[in-house]
Amino acid sequence: MDSMDVSNDTLIEMGGAAYLAANGFPGGGTYNWIPNDIFECPNCPETVGSPLIPTNVIVQYISPEGCAIQDTIFVGIDFKDVIDVPNSFSPDDNGVNDKVYLKGPGIVTMTFRIFDRYGQKMFETSNQSEGWDGTFNGRKLPPATFAWTAEYSLIGGLTGVKAGTITLIK
Repeated sequence: MDSMDVSNDTLIEMGGAAYLAANGFPGGGTYNWIPNDIFECPNCPETVGSPLIPTNVIVQYISPEGCAIQDTIFVGIDFKDVIDVPNSFSPDDNGVNDKVYLKGPGIVTMTFRIFDRYGQKMFETSNQSEGWDGTFNGRKLPPATFAWTAEYSLIGGLTGVKAGTITLIK
């Protein structure tokens, strides 16, 4: 009789990864993890997946004789607010730390703003992949400390507002 042992249901942090395994009997068959677009190896007996929302994962095993069995593993997400901005950056065009970004997994909407010490807006974006390069009106700014604010909503429904400072260093 064909059978399969699989990982237990699991809970991961938002933006984290679930390590899942299946062991089909008799050995030598093929595996298929569904949804396969979240897995590093959707046809391996052991794989790593990074779902953004709670997901029922199906693992199918087809024995060498062609018999198919499947099981389901629930991967829950611990939605935590881990949104932040680094406290410094160095826009010196060396390819390292040249821009500052709002960081964190699961951002659905956002407004990220940076202000100088007089309250003048230096930068604003609603695109998480767009960072500030330390310029204003095309001019590189000297080292200084700037204020930032972020308003955002996350995939799990959490919303928040954060603020802090960032130092431009050279």
